[in-house]
Amino acid sequence: MEKKSENNDDPVLLAIGGCDDSKHQSMCKLKRCARCIWNSHKDRWKEKCPWLDARVNATTHKWGLGCKTCSNAYETAPDRMRVFHASKHHFARFEVCGGDLRLQRFAKHASSPAHEYAVGLTSPDNNMSEESATAPPVEQWMAVLDHTKPEGCTTEVSDAGRRAKVAMMRYCLCESARVQQREKVGRAETISLQQDVRGNRFLLRFKACGKDLNVTSGTVALRKFAMTPEIPGAQALTHATFKAIEQFCTPALPPAYGQKRSPQSDSAPKTDKDLYDRILEKVECIAADAASDEQCALREIAGLGGTQLLRLPGALASSFPNLKAWAWQHWVDRLLSRPFHADEVLQGIMTELVEKPSSIARLLSNSTHIQSLFDDFKKKCRQPIKVSQHLHDLAFAPQRYASEAKTLSRLVLLWDSVLAVLTAVPTWRGPRSTEGSACLDTLRFLSEERLLLLGMMADAALQLSQLVHTFDSESFEECELSKELDHYREIVRKLFVEGMCLSVPGCTKVMMSFLEELRCINVSGVSLRLGGLTEAVKKSCLNRMACYVCVMEKVLEAEFPSWELMSAWSVFSLDSAKKRQPEAILTSQRKLCLQKLAQAAKVDEQSLEWEFAHFEPIASKFFHQERLSTFAAWRKAITSTAKSRGSHSCEAALLPCLWRLGAWSSSSCDVERGFGKAQAAKQIGQSQDEHLAKEQTVLILQQDVLPHYSSEDVKGLVFDAMKLWNSLCGKARQSGQTKRSQRWDAGLPRKQLKDGEAGFLQARSLVASSLSGPLGEVAPKVVASPADMGNLFTEKQMKELAFCDSKARKAKLESMLMGAMAPSEITPAMLELAGEYAEKLRKNQRERLRDQTKEKDQIVKSAAAWLAGSLAEATLIAARDPSRPSQEQLFVASLTGASIVSLEFLHSKGEKGVACAYKAAVRTKRFLYVTASFMQQHLCLCRHLAAVMNLVHCKWEMKALQDLRQEMSGPLPINKNRQILVLRGDEENEWVGTLKHYLTLEQALQDPIISSVDPCRSRTGIAPSF
Repeated sequence: MEKKSENNDDPVLLAIGGCDDSKHQSMCKLKRCARCIWNSHKDRWKEKCPWLDARVNATTHKWGLGCKTCSNAYETAPDRMRVFHASKHHFARFEVCGGDLRLQRFAKHASSPAHEYAVGLTSPDNNMSEESATAPPVEQWMAVLDHTKPEGCTTEVSDAGRRAKVAMMRYCLCESARVQQREKVGRAETISLQQDVRGNRFLLRFKACGKDLNVTSGTVALRKFAMTPEIPGAQALTHATFKAIEQFCTPALPPAYGQKRSPQSDSAPKTDKDLYDRILEKVECIAADAASDEQCALREIAGLGGTQLLRLPGALASSFPNLKAWAWQHWVDRLLSRPFHADEVLQGIMTELVEKPSSIARLLSNSTHIQSLFDDFKKKCRQPIKVSQHLHDLAFAPQRYASEAKTLSRLVLLWDSVLAVLTAVPTWRGPRSTEGSACLDTLRFLSEERLLLLGMMADAALQLSQLVHTFDSESFEECELSKELDHYREIVRKLFVEGMCLSVPGCTKVMMSFLEELRCINVSGVSLRLGGLTEAVKKSCLNRMACYVCVMEKVLEAEFPSWELMSAWSVFSLDSAKKRQPEAILTSQRKLCLQKLAQAAKVDEQSLEWEFAHFEPIASKFFHQERLSTFAAWRKAITSTAKSRGSHSCEAALLPCLWRLGAWSSSSCDVERGFGKAQAAKQIGQSQDEHLAKEQTVLILQQDVLPHYSSEDVKGLVFDAMKLWNSLCGKARQSGQTKRSQRWDAGLPRKQLKDGEAGFLQARSLVASSLSGPLGEVAPKVVASPADMGNLFTEKQMKELAFCDSKARKAKLESMLMGAMAPSEITPAMLELAGEYAEKLRKNQRERLRDQTKEKDQIVKSAAAWLAGSLAEATLIAARDPSRPSQEQLFVASLTGASIVSLEFLHSKGEKGVACAYKAAVRTKRFLYVTASFMQQHLCLCRHLAAVMNLVHCKWEMKALQDLRQEMSGPLPINKNRQILVLRGDEENEWVGTLKHYLTLEQALQDPIISSVDPCRSRTGIAPSF
């Protein structure tokens, strides 16, 4: 067993006896020195560590242990070994002569970067370079990648290093991946963008396709987003889009790390303007949110508003010249929400049971006591579907995308338990309580017809949720868009127009089973009888849901502006399971689709038809025989025939269309996932404004690198990251041996058969999906009558239909203006309407530009009000140094909430200079008394104070001295004491210690109740809007 040496480990004393260890042991008086321990264990230690040896320096006469390998490397290549820290060279110089002498210490040296590099230098096949010595070893890079995965992302990695080193390694990995992305984007033939805003974050992603038909996707940038008076509304979104592209084209600065050696690393990186211009030229499709600002921003980007564009401060460009198509995010969810909102009965059901402040869904989500009551009833009631005992609420999450399906389905599956809670809460909490009153209102609202509609609405929501999951899949292809929507519309028609929801398994069937039993309720004066369905009720519900289907189909046309162009990609679909149509109709449809695509890709229509007809059978063979995806089958059809193609060319027309098939995207699912990953990467205690660069780094590694890189790609990425580390850092810190954990059940199948709620939803999805096949022919039908449907259409639904028609016409005009419509579809009437619409867009653009100019001119007008002498009414007060204003300026600005600005801020109309804004003190209710001494000392300020007291928004009230003394005669309540403000002279001290706000002028200007800076409205002058 190894021992610890004595404290007196003097290398000179250890050298007693010369090079003979046995002679030293006989002469040593300590008997437990380091050399004695070495003499006892050296045979076993050398067997484990053959490089270990001991020497006596003939020059210094000192004894020490060391590493023969490191010593030889230090002698042969001293310049290369010096990149390691001096503390790592004691083994190379044979200076180990104290401390714990044990195998663990020697093993730690064997795993150090210095020793590993020395082994490489002294090996026969020496291929070590100077650069490989400075970067951490490959094992540490792999450990950092393993600890960057979403399920285990940590700031420190025990196998690699502490926080700063790990951040630097992640930066090197991320920037190396960005370099590869920039190269691929620079060679891309077409690019599509997806963007969205969440909170104060703006995320922009791209999807690009090159000449070789290889598709690349990734993150353009994650930026802070804020709308300001200088960059408002749609202009802020446009500005964020182009600044994000500029950020992508600019290498990122490395994080703070103590081992950086390159002085050039801190210099400002330069933007690759050639890459920036190429991206703007190649962007042809954008997916953005459907809010009004986003719609306006996209029309400006597409150039539909004319040449008079709003100026973007600091941006290199303001439009995409070749934009062809755009899609609104979350448009699928509106296929449910907007038809529900257009029908007052359906909207009433959603409001009463789900959305109102004290609905049963909100009560179960927000109250743990009501959840316990719900669990008790769930155990006692007979449920048609067995649900998990861990289900405590209805999964109400209004902020979550497409969340209605789970809430409505649970309402139906657990209806008896929900009904029991509705009857128990008024008795438990009282009928006049908020919860009890809301439950009684819900009981009064219930009827057989509304409950059956609830089941049908749950079926409609579940079917749409299935469509959402299909579109949000990473493997979804645009050529399947039309087929999936046709499949969805066919199932919805089968369920509600043909009435199959009454016979096939689903939520409607479950609710009908509940309504077969009679239930009589009498609670707190509310009597209710539920049960017994009549054919008239069923027919009325089916007619109402058939109207829902009609409105839904109109909403689809209105919410997807480029629907006709994007649906044309269905011609490339190779799925043989699609419904066959007569050959003549199919041929005409294909020709029309190919004509639209030829117009969008700017290729010859005849060439596209000929090349498509030649390569489609080849792609179909690969699709069916090798089980490839649609785009992969087309790509293999092109690449596999490159040498044997002969006269059958595809470069003229088919290849440009395939580029767009691979790159264009109408889904924003990757953006939504990106926001989730970025939020998860934020450490506890950090605000949204902190560590944005680190969030982007982790996001790129999690979303762009780890899911898509093969093992060979990861090795190449690590090699590039090591080279980047070498250019930035001078040495590598020593770390322990990498230990990669292995899951105990790796390789074992963990998928289990679903039961309960999940099993019911799975079975319902399978049955509903099969309605488009043979099951749809044999299932019982209850077809809705058009006459009955027409009588049920309300005025609100008719307005919704008219609104959808107008949006669809507008989308066609925009498609024609962008050059994405087939020439055969353009009519003279459409040309006339397009001209009127373009003029309307230009007019709106001019009006927005004029409004923005007026807003900036208001700065000068506000300053003019102060220059004219009306200081109390001014919103801006000019000062040479806003950080050191006069007492008069500071006093008035603090009272009214004005901004003290520099002259440069005034002259540039707010684009440059400093502005220090204050919160308006007079907007908080106070009772003010000004002493005579204060008036004598500050007569000018009192005049301004009198003018401020006359302002409309002033909530201060003057208080007489007699009333103040009367209140001070007795105990003064705390709230009243906080509201009283007395401005006194410098020598007065009558109520010092009694009144909370008994202030002189100097004290008032330092008290936050009067003088408080508003950082949101202030400007530092460092950059616009900052």
